[in-house]
Amino acid sequence: GSLLFVIFLIFLVNLYFYRSFHQAGRLAQWLAIFVFWITLIYLMFALWVLPTKIYFQESLKNSFKKAWVLCFDNLKVSFAMFFVFGFWLVLGLLTGVFYFLASLTLPAAFVWVAFGEVMKKYGRQDPLPDVESRTLRELVRPWAS
Repeated sequence: GSLLFVIFLIFLVNLYFYRSFHQAGRLAQWLAIFVFWITLIYLMFALWVLPTKIYFQESLKNSFKKAWVLCFDNLKVSFAMFFVFGFWLVLGLLTGVFYFLASLTLPAAFVWVAFGEVMKKYGRQDPLPDVESRTLRELVRPWAS
């Protein structure tokens, strides 16, 4: 998570850096546009990294590769995940800090459910296996069972 955030900050600083060149003209504009699209693609791709890391239990390098393939193989789902996450992020920022923190749980759940649906498309099992029901006593005192 921290590595992805640092990479995003680098892209963001890069974007502002190229936009600050008023005398450079077209070259600075083209570089800023290029960095903007790279950042957008990165943000769509970053939504897939954590679920693939959790689901496949592999190294971060392999998770990046699989996330990259999943992102571009399922563009509709990637765009939907990106816009839902972005919508809740903006709504949370505009309405307050507590709501912002609470509102990130809904998009995270949406990302996980979308990931589960995509995995079913590839013939993989559901990432959330069915759990047998427990009695109230087992829920209150799980060590007693």
